[in-house]
Amino acid sequence: MIVDSVLSYFDADLQKIVVAIVLSTAGGSLLAFIFQSMQWKRQKRFELLQHQLREGKDLAHEVTQLVNRRFFALQRLLWAIEEKSGKVDEMWASYYGDVIQWNQNLTSIRIRTRLFAGPEVALMLVNDADLDPSAKPRSIHYGMRRLHTRILSAKQQGSVPDAVAAEIASEIDHLNTLIQVFQNRLLDRLLFHADWK
Repeated sequence: MIVDSVLSYFDADLQKIVVAIVLSTAGGSLLAFIFQSMQWKRQKRFELLQHQLREGKDLAHEVTQLVNRRFFALQRLLWAIEEKSGKVDEMWASYYGDVIQWNQNLTSIRIRTRLFAGPEVALMLVNDADLDPSAKPRSIHYGMRRLHTRILSAKQQGSVPDAVAAEIASEIDHLNTLIQVFQNRLLDRLLFHADWK
């Protein structure tokens, strides 16, 4: 009633102008709300992506550092055994510190690798199917474990017979290949993750 009485004071053209202004204001407000909502969602997605990339970078750095450190320590230990160095026990103690650090971080690294790079890359890090000692390990963890056992045996014997040295060299090459493939796939998945495009 009040609206009718107010509108009766204005002529038809003025009524149309007032209605147009009200509708355009409401429509503009609605459009502004929609655009702000879209911008907020885009900003949150961008922030999430930045966080994921940062976490992925930290994971890649951590896992690469741990893998390379343990692998190189194993190689140095083998060289010391082959050279019959007097520092084998000291090097073993240092290497074993790397083993402890590796094992303490393995579960976390495995979970984060699966989360950021997918299950196939995580299996390259640890694959429990490798518990079968008759086959070559397909994962870094069990490759390291197998090489660890072989080098520990050589340490206890005090030497590395030529036949065993050739087998260990083959296992080192195999493990090195596993490490390189894992690191490349991890970085590829982190940089080109399908969900991030």
